[in-house]
Amino acid sequence: MQGLCTAFDIEIDAQILEAMCATPSGDSAGTMKLLARIQELEQQLEIERNQSLIGTRRYQDLNDATVLDVRTGLHWMRCSLGQTWENGRCVGQAKGYEWDAALQAAQALNASGGYAGYTDWRLPTLKELHSLVYWSSGRQKPLEFDATGEPVRGSGGCEDDYHRPTIDSLAFPDTPVDWFWSSSPYADSSGHAWLVNFNGGHVSVNFQNGTGRVRLVRARQ
Repeated sequence: MQGLCTAFDIEIDAQILEAMCATPSGDSAGTMKLLARIQELEQQLEIERNQSLIGTRRYQDLNDATVLDVRTGLHWMRCSLGQTWENGRCVGQAKGYEWDAALQAAQALNASGGYAGYTDWRLPTLKELHSLVYWSSGRQKPLEFDATGEPVRGSGGCEDDYHRPTIDSLAFPDTPVDWFWSSSPYADSSGHAWLVNFNGGHVSVNFQNGTGRVRLVRARQ
């Protein structure tokens, strides 16, 4: 095991490495488990290399101005509506929409031929949209829900010193530090809907005739 601890040259988390070094040389069962885990990590890393994962090593660049979130299986536009993809950047101003107009914008896009070859783009749910929040500080409040299953306003935000916007900027460049609409209406009021704030990562509600930015998603078949 000592040779493995000194020569092991792939990315591996500290706990696995520590366990390898601590495994007695005569513990054949423990050694076999560690070798199996090493093989699993090697395979995972090879998959990541082949998938061209970018940023936080979570998003697969599909080379068509979209990315696939390999954790959730969701397929995202890299730019906000109103921006255009040019030379690896999102150029232009992200457009502000009222909530109904945001829903209609997704429908209009699909009806006019879609995007990146797909015609089933939509506004993400609140949970889907919040899954994009990236906390560079490593600390984030959990997204909380009340007894009825309704999200708690102000939850899910980043803590300590973190970069803004609170999103993977390599996967989603030029994202406005602003509120983005979800498709989730607010259960306690028919005139409100949920948003995610990419200035801090937290969630809240706003009047549906308020303004929010839009990033569309689809389920990857």
